[in-house]
Amino acid sequence: MIETGFPFFKPLSRRSDGPPLFGSQGAFTLVELLVSLAVIGILLALLLPAVQRVRETARRSQCLSQMKQVVLAVHHYEATWNSFPQHDWDTSFLVHILPEIEQAAILDKFNPYGAFNPLNSNAGRNGLAFLTIPLYQCPSDPSHVKGGTNYVGNFGYGYQQFDAANGVIVNHMKPLRFTDVTDGLSQTALLSECIQGSREHAHRLSKIWKTPYALQGVDQLPQFETLCRETANSGAPPFSFRGGGWIESVPNAIYTHTLYPNDVSCLNAGNGTLGIFSAASLHPGGVNLIFCDGHASFIQTAIDLNVWRAIGTRHGGESVSDF
Repeated sequence: MIETGFPFFKPLSRRSDGPPLFGSQGAFTLVELLVSLAVIGILLALLLPAVQRVRETARRSQCLSQMKQVVLAVHHYEATWNSFPQHDWDTSFLVHILPEIEQAAILDKFNPYGAFNPLNSNAGRNGLAFLTIPLYQCPSDPSHVKGGTNYVGNFGYGYQQFDAANGVIVNHMKPLRFTDVTDGLSQTALLSECIQGSREHAHRLSKIWKTPYALQGVDQLPQFETLCRETANSGAPPFSFRGGGWIESVPNAIYTHTLYPNDVSCLNAGNGTLGIFSAASLHPGGVNLIFCDGHASFIQTAIDLNVWRAIGTRHGGESVSDF
């Protein structure tokens, strides 16, 4: 055999003092691949909840910021008219404050033909019932409906027991002023939240049930509360939904302090004024609440019910310092 003098022409062979030049040890085995995928899956499982929490924190912060703008508009309204914005069956307080949120042009459309009442129900027939105002929509609620609202005014609690709405967003025979809130502006709720609902998007807390019979006596509030929960848990279909329209007041733009936050909502048979419309949100653990003086608090779902009711009344004489 003739030697060429060029060692790189020699055939490759297995080295006796180390691993093969091209051996199986340089490739992934199936076990290693599965372990790697499992590790990646665990890391993603740990990471995604954290990302979701960060996103919800941002959404909740934006939601609260919007609520504060609504409350600021209420303050401007009261300073101008010496009264809280009121409501009736056709018109919510969110309509009255349109100029204060720089939407006076929308308010003008409520009366296109010069009717005597500039805040009339013709607005719905003119298409405004389906007009969405972004300020009234909480970004934490994905089930937004056209013309819906996530922000609702404090109607109080126990209308049938007290024969009146004892909150601050009420239909009053005379102007209701800040000075009429004798429990103190810092201890009386003004604005909270609801979850919007429709036939297509029906979260349990967005539903309104209709009790099968009326319990409307002044001493029947406890029985009505029980009947409301029984009706909601019976599997009966809801009668309607919360937050369906910022234009109409009852029950879309009000809430009550009768039951806990994130509790059920019911009409008292066919009576909405005597109904229960619980504050609710998709924020974990509770709801945002803004008091009449403008300060905000996150209210836990498990708040003491007596405390929750106390901050829902404007003149109950309660003193609340811890909640």
